[in-house]
Amino acid sequence: MRARFVTIAFMAILLCSCSNGNEIREYDAPDSNNASSQIDTTSNSESSDVTSSDTEKETEKESSDNKLYDVTPISDAYHNGDTSNLSDFDLTIYNKACEVLDEIISEDMSDYDKELAVHDWLVENCTYDSGAMSAIPHPSENCDNPYGALINGEAICSGYTTTFRMLMQMLDIPCGTVHAADTEGDEHAWNTVEIDGSWYYVDCTWDDPVPDEDGRLERHLYFNISLDEISQRHIMPNGVPTTDSNEYSYTSQNAVEIDELSQIDEAIKRAIEQNDDSVVLIPNESFGIDLSSTDELDDSFSFSGEFEDALIEALEENECSYIRTIRRETNKGNALYVIFELE
Repeated sequence: MRARFVTIAFMAILLCSCSNGNEIREYDAPDSNNASSQIDTTSNSESSDVTSSDTEKETEKESSDNKLYDVTPISDAYHNGDTSNLSDFDLTIYNKACEVLDEIISEDMSDYDKELAVHDWLVENCTYDSGAMSAIPHPSENCDNPYGALINGEAICSGYTTTFRMLMQMLDIPCGTVHAADTEGDEHAWNTVEIDGSWYYVDCTWDDPVPDEDGRLERHLYFNISLDEISQRHIMPNGVPTTDSNEYSYTSQNAVEIDELSQIDEAIKRAIEQNDDSVVLIPNESFGIDLSSTDELDDSFSFSGEFEDALIEALEENECSYIRTIRRETNKGNALYVIFELE
């Protein structure tokens, strides 16, 4: 299993290796009228002074100048109910986006629930463009924009990122885009999102395993994580927002306090019912597990004793295979983030 994880992690590093990202450092924040939080303007030592808020917005498809596709005309049309100014290309995207939101969003949902529904739909219904990963890359047409993600079902990181932003904007949830590089120097793109006054980071691309498999559980390793966590493997430009609260992080929203070993099995069953590939467990101090610190997202934490035995037994009873555990922060204290897969 460890070998399988290493392979997956290595593929994740390659996900956006379409071009070198050393010259790209842009953060495009949401409209200031919709974003209430303060933005941190502290310089990053590896960042340039380029911010996309100073860059002219384009309304046509952009694929030759490294700019992310402008989805604002589509979300604006959704809010004002007027599609007359959309191109045929954008109208096709608009119609499919409306269909998706009608399918997955209900009025009683919180902003967090809506965001999670969009993330899960996107990583379930879109696959990473295999042509972009070939020895001689030949990415498919429109893989860098929402048409590729929504209509063709294939995208690269910029396609995932612009699609997520478009759907968030349609739902009136402040969402920005970061267009920079991962720590390997490969061009990459991901999102910021504001929930209840605090900013979080989302990387839908890296939550979509390669190769994709039908019926797999959903991954949320890069859903609503903090600036510190995203910075472990993403190079951040100037002007990105800080994370002031972890209340709406995925780990906080799913943390389960474990006082009795039988609760582990209950947590795993609930995760599978929700199509999640992880559980977030906060063991009682009596189990003697060291939660004094946290791990980086690509690390693995080892522990032993009755808690480990009960965890492995519960996974086996639910026909799951253990992958790894990371110690992560929640609003209730540090927890064990346990990742598994269906056998």
